[in-house]
Amino acid sequence: MPTRHRMELGLYDARGQRKYLTTAERAAFLTAAEEVPREVRTLCGLLAHTGCRLSEALWLTADRESREMLGIMPPQASPQPQGLCPDTSA
Repeated sequence: MPTRHRMELGLYDARGQRKYLTTAERAAFLTAAEEVPREVRTLCGLLAHTGCRLSEALWLTADRESREMLGIMPPQASPQPQGLCPDTSA
């Protein structure tokens, strides 16, 4: 039976690559985002300020706005696990 690969906590992934941006890299990312269209800038801000994954940010759409989403939570009727957003990268 296949097992799901568990994500290890830490600053580096299994290949030794850093998982997170430094403060300077984050600032440069947000500065560069000021030059792109509003929709892209909003996505960049969401990624930079929440730390969510790209797949999680892309899950958010205007039609999913409701009282159930206060705190950016998926609707209770969703079969997805509860959290910031469902992880669709698997």
